[in-house]
Amino acid sequence: MILTTATAGAQSLPQAPEFLKKGDKVVIMSPASTPVKAKVDGAAQTLRDWGFKVEESKMTLNRHHMYAGHPDARTEEFLKYLR
Repeated sequence: MILTTATAGAQSLPQAPEFLKKGDKVVIMSPASTPVKAKVDGAAQTLRDWGFKVEESKMTLNRHHMYAGHPDARTEEFLKYLR
């Protein structure tokens, strides 16, 4: 979950985003090690069954040593989806 901040006087207070609802886009990505494709496919199907639009990131099933792609590429992709 990503928290945003709201300012109350001189303090910034954490504020949770809205809950996900049917029709929202959910991205499956692997910021660390490469997952098993069958698990990714199963998770994607479960999310679709719950009514979400599912996108699988390009790096999810990539392999760079034991990781899902080169660290720079994974970082770039992660930041892309945060925006």
